[in-house]
Amino acid sequence: MSNGSGGGNGAVWIALIGLVTTVSGGVFANWDRLFPQQQEQILEEYPPGAGAAEAEVAAPEDAASASDEAESEEAAASASSA
Repeated sequence: MSNGSGGGNGAVWIALIGLVTTVSGGVFANWDRLFPQQQEQILEEYPPGAGAAEAEVAAPEDAASASDEAESEEAAASASSA
């Protein structure tokens, strides 16, 4: 026989479930900020001569200036032949 206080128990459980859900969602969303991992800086060593292949590739600035030089040489050659 209930005296009408049984309905309040369900509301407490629903409130507790909502609280646990909200707190756990916040913890999972900010896991990286709450528990940051220490990152190790890994330095890769290259064998001797490995940098030579990288040196042959021109940087974007160098490639642009090289194409400008080639265009100016072509323009000078066509102007002198005309």
